[in-house]
Amino acid sequence: MKLVHRLGENGLPDDVGSKAKSLSLLAASGFPVPEGWVISASAFDVSQDTLPAVVATQLEQAMSSNSDAQHYAVRSSAADEDDDVYSSAGQFKSFLFVPREELSQKIRDVWRSGSDERVLAYRSQAGLEGAPRPPAVIVQRMVPADAAGVVFTANPATGRRGECVVSAVGGVGSALVSGEVDGDTFHLNHDGHIHGRRPANGRPLLSDAQIKEI
Repeated sequence: MKLVHRLGENGLPDDVGSKAKSLSLLAASGFPVPEGWVISASAFDVSQDTLPAVVATQLEQAMSSNSDAQHYAVRSSAADEDDDVYSSAGQFKSFLFVPREELSQKIRDVWRSGSDERVLAYRSQAGLEGAPRPPAVIVQRMVPADAAGVVFTANPATGRRGECVVSAVGGVGSALVSGEVDGDTFHLNHDGHIHGRRPANGRPLLSDAQIKEI
């Protein structure tokens, strides 16, 4: 049984979660998604404390012919994560700049985080019954970014669909999406006109040309 799937390939199984499916669709459509793989949620054995041998073997085979990356990002992709109602943002563990020799343990740690107490508390507060289904796990080439962040193609505060909102911080974007820091924020119309700039530290991280390209 195939348990490790390359992002961008057709026919991903249902248990890889919406995040992996979205990334795979973007990759298949030609967007510059960092190379990556997703490990099906059904690949894990509850009784084992290490990554099952068949999964480790399939992942090594999948990566050996293509990836020469030094570090990777290891993240969750749960079936009910990033859906239309509940985001589960920050509930599952994520690891950045993971060296190849530590991948097996970090993959296992992300999968096991699906049963953490904070996940159960979040589901209880949201009115969701029972424990979540275990997450699939995404492994992607780590990009050492100069700046990173989030773009909304509709203003999330006002609902205005003709306005984009771009938020960015220096380096990778984990501190921004976790809410630890405030980033630079830019507002622009879909025609490219920038009508709002709010740099966090005086000097904007992104040029107007970069904002419009985004």
